This record gives sequence, structure tokens and C-alpha cells, in this order.
Amino acid sequence: MKRYAVMLLSLFIASCNGGCHFSKGYKKDVRTGLTSRYNGLSVSEVYLANGEVQLYSNKVPMESKVLVVAKGLSNFTLREGKVFPGCRMVVTDKAGNKVLNIPDLFEAYTDKGVAPEDARTVSTSLTVGRPMTQGNTYHLAVDIFDKLDKSQHLEADVDLVIE
Repeated sequence: MKRYAVMLLSLFIASCNGGCHFSKGYKKDVRTGLTSRYNGLSVSEVYLANGEVQLYSNKVPMESKVLVVAKGLSNFTLREGKVFPGCRMVVTDKAGNKVLNIPDLFEAYTDKGVAPEDARTVSTSLTVGRPMTQGNTYHLAVDIFDKLDKSQHLEADVDLVIE
């Protein structure tokens, strides 16, 4: 029986190939409605901001900048000492029509990657403006992913009310 248990443990370790990550979770900011779901990547906090100031509401004025900030990101796959984060941003109106669709905000880093410490904090910026209109609600969705293992990602989304 011992031999069988050791063999199973060996198979498990071999299948990890030095890169097993068991991070999976869900967080919701009840003040802003920002939800985040992560699988594979780890994160310590995710929040909305306007510049350096954390937001405590999902109501944002026209011509403002809204950031989705993810701090404490880790578990990206390493290749030659670098990590390769990607980030998709999509904004839709109430009818589900895409107002903005950027497949990868970090496309420039596809080949060269970044140092792991430079990927610890990722923030995306959305300038609230045309074709968005005051008085309407828009859904902002951000997906931060590992380009070397797309099953590892962090999704965050929120409904923004434009004032």
C-alpha cells in the first residue's frame, strides 16, 4: 500500500512540472459592485480608482479616468526569468453592444515579457467619454491573463453609471 501512495504522489508532482498553482477565488467590492474571479493567478486586492484615489462608488463623471487596479498578482508562468501578462478590456452598453473592445492592452510585451515584480500590480485605464453618454450604465470587463498559460487569469467586471 505504501508503494502505491508514493507512486501517486510522484505522478502528481511530475504532472505539475514545477508550476502547480492552486489559486482560485472570487471577491466582490460591495461599495462599487466590482467583482473579480481568479483562477491560477493569485491576487491580493482588486479595486476601482480614479487616478491615485480609490473609488467607493460605481458612479463616474464624463471625461474621468476609471482604473481597475489588481495588486499582488503572482503565479504567472516564468520563461527565462520573464512573465508574459496579457489584458483584455471590453465595455458594453445595456443592450450588450460593444463600445470598446481591446483584445490585449499589453500586446507590446508578447515577445519580450516583463520582470515578475513589474507584473505584481496591473492597472487598466478607461477614459469615460464618447460614445458613452451621461445617465447611462456601461459594463466594464477586464481579463488579465498569462500569455503562456491562458487558463490562468483574473477577470474583473463592474457596471459603471455615467454622471
